[in-house]
Amino acid sequence: MARALLVTTALVATLSPALPAAADDDPDMETTEASPVGIDSSGNSLPWQPDNSEAAGPADSEDSVPGHKPDSTESAPSSVIAGDDRVQFTDTTSYPNSAIVYITKDGKTHCTGWMISADTLVTAGHCVYSYEREEWFSGLEFSPGANGSERPFETAKAVQTWTDVSWVKKGSPLLDWGVVKLDKRLGERSGWFGFAWRSGEYKDIKTELRGYPYDKNPGELWGMSGTVAVSRGNQLCYSMDTYSAQSGSPLYMPDDALVIGIHAYGRLPGRFTSRECPKEYNAGTRITKGLFELFLDLRSRASAE
Repeated sequence: MARALLVTTALVATLSPALPAAADDDPDMETTEASPVGIDSSGNSLPWQPDNSEAAGPADSEDSVPGHKPDSTESAPSSVIAGDDRVQFTDTTSYPNSAIVYITKDGKTHCTGWMISADTLVTAGHCVYSYEREEWFSGLEFSPGANGSERPFETAKAVQTWTDVSWVKKGSPLLDWGVVKLDKRLGERSGWFGFAWRSGEYKDIKTELRGYPYDKNPGELWGMSGTVAVSRGNQLCYSMDTYSAQSGSPLYMPDDALVIGIHAYGRLPGRFTSRECPKEYNAGTRITKGLFELFLDLRSRASAE
């Protein structure tokens, strides 16, 4: 049986439906574990020591963290697969659109993210750290629920930025994740997503993928629904259309707004030959048990400097 986590008294403890376990000897389900590295707003390295204040207990096949609905309302390559079926979402002050984050660099479209607490968001690792230039991105700003030039929940900057050692040192697409702690508690108004992991297949699970693509007008939210086509240990593969700057978008199960993956790659992986998804699919970093627990840990930490 899955067990609900006691996260905060402000959250309603709910469970996602029972999820099937994978066979222990299934090679597709083998995972590479996350190892975080981070900096503060001054560029100083942050020491890593697991906090475990919100660590998940053992689970047979699943665990999940419920989201929070508000009281008020270098990116991946082009990857439109066979005709563009994305639609625009203009009601960005309603949940869960309100919890999807428009990320700009020096005022220009850069990436997408999604809130996981009042002051914490998740995105792709290549949205916060450039493996090619061996440097953290600067000039980033984060605006939940953006709609064109509108910023209904204001804009924040990073006070802590985290990604994976494997992304920094090797550019590994298997651990292409990023976490940002913000200087403002924007999620208190925008809300935030829940997230989940399972040890087995996601094949044919209904999903949504929404973000802020570079090929549309700045600040416009676009996305589409679909299903997971292939599950791998560290990646999920799907045919939903995306474009550059949708990197970091949440791949989520719409019934409970539980995120299961972070969009990161188009069909043409370029130099990323170690990616697990077949070339006919777009790919996202899968939330494994280890990444799930890491997100819990990082979101529980104080962001004040």
